[in-house]
Amino acid sequence: MFRNGHSLLILSILFVLVACGPRLEPHGDYQGLDLSERSMRNANLNDANLSDANLTNSDLSDADLKRANLSGADLTFAELSGAELVYAKLINAQLQYADLSRADLRGADFSGADLSQADLSGANLSSAILVNANLTDANLSSAVLSDTDLSGANLRNANILATMIRESNLSDADLRDTNIRDINKSMSIDNDFSGANLSGLDLHGMSTLWLDSLVGADLSNTDLSGTDLRGSDLREAILSGADLSGADLSGADLSNADLNEVNLSGAYLSLANLSEVNLTGANLDNVNLWSVGDIRNAVVSDMSLAAEVTAISIYGDHAEDLPDLCSGDHSGYPDFPAYLPGGDNRAVVYWIDESSPHDDHDFWPTRWRWDRSTPLPALAACFEWISGEVDTCSYAGNNKLKRIEWELTIHLYRIDTGEKVSSETFQSVSTRPCPAIHTFSEDGQTITEYNNMPTQPIRDAFGDLF
Repeated sequence: MFRNGHSLLILSILFVLVACGPRLEPHGDYQGLDLSERSMRNANLNDANLSDANLTNSDLSDADLKRANLSGADLTFAELSGAELVYAKLINAQLQYADLSRADLRGADFSGADLSQADLSGANLSSAILVNANLTDANLSSAVLSDTDLSGANLRNANILATMIRESNLSDADLRDTNIRDINKSMSIDNDFSGANLSGLDLHGMSTLWLDSLVGADLSNTDLSGTDLRGSDLREAILSGADLSGADLSGADLSNADLNEVNLSGAYLSLANLSEVNLTGANLDNVNLWSVGDIRNAVVSDMSLAAEVTAISIYGDHAEDLPDLCSGDHSGYPDFPAYLPGGDNRAVVYWIDESSPHDDHDFWPTRWRWDRSTPLPALAACFEWISGEVDTCSYAGNNKLKRIEWELTIHLYRIDTGEKVSSETFQSVSTRPCPAIHTFSEDGQTITEYNNMPTQPIRDAFGDLF
């Protein structure tokens, strides 16, 4: 009778162990065990080995899982809210529909994990690794993604309302259908979206300072109207069909980007790099392409636009060297149009010893000036001037009127060959005698008066050339 009772007791104990499972402790080895639907709330499992374990529908809320190994574990529908998973390994883990809200996931490795439709709201994912993780339809609202590696991750249709994304790697990530406008913009900065798929998103009017790199990103059909993209790195980006109307792309690098059918009407492109871009079918209404930094080898479909792009490219290749023509010893630049005597020529003007074109001389006829538009200038007008004081008129109160006389020599060179076409010297119009009265605003003042340049003689001298 005793023996039978003893056997019954042993069987009861075994039944409890089988039904409830083994006792779980820190550093324990539970690899591959079936722990599904088990309550482990507040459990201390730091450094435990739970790899390949079945934890479906288990309750691990507020559990201590620091440095635990959960790689390959099935945590579908698991409750992990408030759990500590700092530096835990969850490589290739199944976490569909899991509740990780408010969890501490700093430094955790979720590489290749399936977190589709998981709740990560309010979770701290700083320095976490989610390379190639599946976060489709996941809830990341108010989560912290600081220095987080999301490269190659699928975030399609994820909820990122008030999410802080800072200094994180989202290269090659898929962010289609996300509510990216709703991120915590004030706290998000310097993220790498190179190669990311952002197509079809609404980014209009946003400041994208939180985007550090968009190299190779897919922004096709994205609304970027009015967006601040100053200095952005958009090399090789796909922007086909995107709306960039009114966007500020000043200083942006768009080299080798696809801008097919893009709307750039009214966009600011000052000093932007558009070399090798595809602008086929692009809307460039009210865009000053001459302000672009580099547009060499851009592909366009409109013939007049193609001519303008070619002209800009040619000028850009030689802009810094053109003043060398003023030396009178130069073989020229054959890419520029040939000079046609008596034709509708234009001249770019330089003051000798100064490298920048000048437009501040009223005596040079407007229709002779090249105004950075097509056609390109055929001539370079090099202005060499000397001036000297004619006399000084003295007045009461130690006031003086200093009168200056000019002498101007204009040399005209063909840009294509460097050949001098003409050279003329002109004297400024002589001044009248010292006026009896002159108005000064205070005593001891000296006013300089320059004699007028002879506009009509200049027109007469060069009229046949233009």
